[in-house]
Amino acid sequence: MLIAARALLGVGGAIMMPSTLSLARNMFLDREQRRYAMVVWAAMASVGGAAGPIVGGWIIETFSRQAAFLMNIPVMLLLLVLGPLLLPESRNPDLHRIDIPSVALSFVGLIGVVYSIKTLTEGKGVGLGLMAPRC
Repeated sequence: MLIAARALLGVGGAIMMPSTLSLARNMFLDREQRRYAMVVWAAMASVGGAAGPIVGGWIIETFSRQAAFLMNIPVMLLLLVLGPLLLPESRNPDLHRIDIPSVALSFVGLIGVVYSIKTLTEGKGVGLGLMAPRC
Protein backbone atom coordinates (compact mmCIF):
# COMPACT_ATOMS: atom_id res chain seq x y z
CA MET A 1 0.00 0.00 0.00
CA LEU A 2 2.87 2.35 0.83
CA ILE A 3 4.53 1.71 -2.53
CA ALA A 4 1.25 2.31 -4.37
CA ALA A 5 0.69 5.58 -2.49
CA ARG A 6 4.24 6.72 -3.26
CA ALA A 7 3.76 5.83 -6.93
CA LEU A 8 0.54 7.85 -7.03
CA LEU A 9 2.32 10.83 -5.45
CA GLY A 10 5.08 10.48 -8.05
CA VAL A 11 2.58 10.52 -10.91
CA GLY A 12 0.91 13.59 -9.43
CA GLY A 13 4.25 15.34 -9.12
CA ALA A 14 5.21 14.45 -12.69
CA ILE A 15 1.93 15.88 -13.96
CA MET A 16 2.15 19.06 -11.91
CA MET A 17 5.22 20.73 -13.44
CA PRO A 18 4.19 20.67 -17.13
CA SER A 19 0.60 21.49 -16.22
CA THR A 20 1.54 24.61 -14.28
CA LEU A 21 3.94 25.71 -17.02
CA SER A 22 1.28 25.38 -19.70
CA LEU A 23 -1.20 27.18 -17.47
CA ALA A 24 1.23 30.07 -17.05
CA ARG A 25 1.81 30.12 -20.82
CA ASN A 26 -1.93 30.46 -21.47
CA MET A 27 -2.60 32.98 -18.70
CA PHE A 28 0.23 35.43 -19.38
CA LEU A 29 0.17 36.45 -23.03
CA ASP A 30 2.38 39.53 -22.61
CA ARG A 31 6.07 38.59 -22.87
CA GLU A 32 7.15 40.60 -19.81
CA GLN A 33 4.35 39.23 -17.65
CA ARG A 34 5.18 35.69 -18.77
CA ARG A 35 8.86 36.22 -17.96
CA TYR A 36 7.97 37.43 -14.47
CA ALA A 37 5.55 34.50 -14.02
CA MET A 38 8.30 32.03 -15.00
CA VAL A 39 10.67 33.61 -12.47
CA VAL A 40 8.05 33.30 -9.73
CA TRP A 41 7.26 29.73 -10.84
CA ALA A 42 10.93 28.71 -10.74
CA ALA A 43 11.47 30.38 -7.37
CA MET A 44 8.46 28.64 -5.82
CA ALA A 45 9.52 25.29 -7.28
CA SER A 46 12.97 25.79 -5.73
CA VAL A 47 11.54 26.79 -2.36
CA GLY A 48 9.20 23.80 -2.44
CA GLY A 49 12.02 21.45 -3.39
CA ALA A 50 14.15 22.72 -0.52
CA ALA A 51 11.42 23.03 2.11
CA GLY A 52 9.51 19.85 1.20
CA PRO A 53 11.87 17.34 2.82
CA ILE A 54 12.23 19.53 5.91
CA VAL A 55 8.48 19.98 6.36
CA GLY A 56 7.85 16.31 5.54
CA GLY A 57 10.46 15.21 8.09
CA TRP A 58 8.96 17.47 10.74
CA ILE A 59 5.48 16.07 10.06
CA ILE A 60 6.72 12.48 10.29
CA GLU A 61 8.62 13.22 13.51
CA THR A 62 5.73 15.14 15.07
CA PHE A 63 2.77 13.01 13.96
CA SER A 64 3.22 9.77 12.03
CA ARG A 65 4.30 8.41 8.69
CA GLN A 66 0.68 8.38 7.51
CA ALA A 67 0.35 12.11 8.20
CA ALA A 68 2.87 12.84 5.43
CA PHE A 69 0.29 11.59 2.93
CA LEU A 70 -2.55 13.53 4.52
CA MET A 71 -0.83 16.93 4.35
CA ASN A 72 -1.73 17.26 0.65
CA ILE A 73 -5.48 17.05 1.26
CA PRO A 74 -6.05 20.66 2.47
CA VAL A 75 -4.03 22.03 -0.46
CA MET A 76 -6.01 19.96 -2.96
CA LEU A 77 -9.35 20.96 -1.41
CA LEU A 78 -8.33 24.62 -1.66
CA LEU A 79 -7.31 24.11 -5.29
CA LEU A 80 -10.58 22.35 -6.15
CA VAL A 81 -12.60 25.23 -4.68
CA LEU A 82 -10.55 28.20 -5.91
CA GLY A 83 -9.27 26.79 -9.22
CA PRO A 84 -12.52 27.04 -11.18
CA LEU A 85 -13.08 30.55 -9.83
CA LEU A 86 -9.61 32.01 -10.49
CA LEU A 87 -8.19 30.09 -13.45
CA PRO A 88 -9.36 30.87 -16.99
CA GLU A 89 -10.68 28.16 -19.28
CA SER A 90 -8.38 27.27 -22.17
CA ARG A 91 -8.83 24.63 -24.85
CA ASN A 92 -6.62 23.42 -27.65
CA PRO A 93 -8.40 23.78 -31.00
CA ASP A 94 -6.12 21.11 -32.55
CA LEU A 95 -6.71 18.51 -29.86
CA HIS A 96 -5.47 15.06 -30.83
CA ARG A 97 -6.00 11.75 -29.13
CA ILE A 98 -3.32 10.32 -26.86
CA ASP A 99 -0.68 8.38 -28.75
CA ILE A 100 -0.80 5.09 -26.83
CA PRO A 101 2.23 3.46 -28.56
CA SER A 102 4.39 6.48 -27.69
CA VAL A 103 3.22 6.42 -24.07
CA ALA A 104 3.96 2.69 -23.84
CA LEU A 105 7.40 3.16 -25.41
CA SER A 106 8.25 5.96 -22.97
CA PHE A 107 7.09 3.80 -20.06
CA VAL A 108 9.25 0.86 -21.20
CA GLY A 109 12.22 3.18 -21.67
CA LEU A 110 11.90 4.67 -18.19
CA ILE A 111 11.60 1.21 -16.64
CA GLY A 112 14.78 0.22 -18.47
CA VAL A 113 16.66 3.27 -17.19
CA VAL A 114 15.54 2.70 -13.59
CA TYR A 115 16.35 -1.02 -13.77
CA SER A 116 19.81 -0.35 -15.21
CA ILE A 117 20.61 2.22 -12.51
CA LYS A 118 19.49 -0.20 -9.80
CA THR A 119 21.53 -3.11 -11.16
CA LEU A 120 24.55 -0.89 -11.81
CA THR A 121 24.66 0.26 -8.19
CA GLU A 122 24.07 -3.15 -6.58
CA GLY A 123 26.97 -4.38 -4.48
CA LYS A 124 29.11 -1.26 -4.96
CA GLY A 125 28.09 0.59 -1.83
CA VAL A 126 26.18 3.13 -3.87
CA GLY A 127 22.51 3.19 -3.01
CA LEU A 128 19.58 5.14 -4.33
CA GLY A 129 17.34 4.40 -1.37
CA LEU A 130 15.32 1.98 -3.49
CA MET A 131 16.41 -1.25 -1.82
CA ALA A 132 16.82 -2.44 1.74
CA PRO A 133 20.45 -2.52 2.90
CA ARG A 134 22.17 -5.89 2.74
CA CYS A 135 23.80 -7.40 5.80
